[in-house]
Amino acid sequence: MRIASKNGFFSIVQHRDDPEQVLVRARVKKDLAEIFPEDRILHTPEGDYHWRVFASKKEMGEILLRQMAELDYPNFKG
Repeated sequence: MRIASKNGFFSIVQHRDDPEQVLVRARVKKDLAEIFPEDRILHTPEGDYHWRVFASKKEMGEILLRQMAELDYPNFKG
């Protein structure tokens, strides 16, 4: 799943070993730092997305729901 929001651009995939977890990936650290504490952000320079956070599906669902509730623009480009 790819999400483009006012907080940044993310790729979200299911964790390989734990179906209750997701891997939230970003190309720039700043995008993840907008929604996660710094100490949870992993640097993975060998990956296609250099910055990653592991989160539960429940936590990520709550984050996405909050972002939807805070949506305040009628046009993304504006």
